[in-house]
Amino acid sequence: MQPTRNDMAEFFRLALNAQLSDVTSAVRWAESIVAADATPHIAFIELCISAAQPVSTILSLLADVPGDRTADLPVKMLLGHAFRLLESKAFPEQLLLPLYQLSRIEMFPDEVEYELDRLDDAYYLALDRTYGTMADVAQKFSKFLANYERYAPDIPLKPK
Repeated sequence: MQPTRNDMAEFFRLALNAQLSDVTSAVRWAESIVAADATPHIAFIELCISAAQPVSTILSLLADVPGDRTADLPVKMLLGHAFRLLESKAFPEQLLLPLYQLSRIEMFPDEVEYELDRLDDAYYLALDRTYGTMADVAQKFSKFLANYERYAPDIPLKPK
């Protein structure tokens, strides 16, 4: 399934909130829309010139992108992107903790929110050496994210 423009905007909004992408990627995406569309919506034009703006401004501009959103697709895209980051040698906690925190304030599918909550608990139990190991948590987290790999958008990975 091809994501809509609104799906992509919501993906970037979520990824920026979780610090799993950067402003440059969102701006480049908006630039590609402006270049391809004879009469682009003003939201895309504003995004193109917003690179120097605070992230909060860019988040608002992304929320203003018009169009239909496919239910749960932006979250699945975010999880697929996180899997690609994990495969590129990111540390699991650099991904798990922001995703878990984001799931508490955004509308994530129940099964995703539940699994992130379970993994967050496992992380802290392993960190305290109460139950399990960090290697176990990393393996479970990777297996969870692998389910969403096919949804990952084709964007550059965030620089380390």
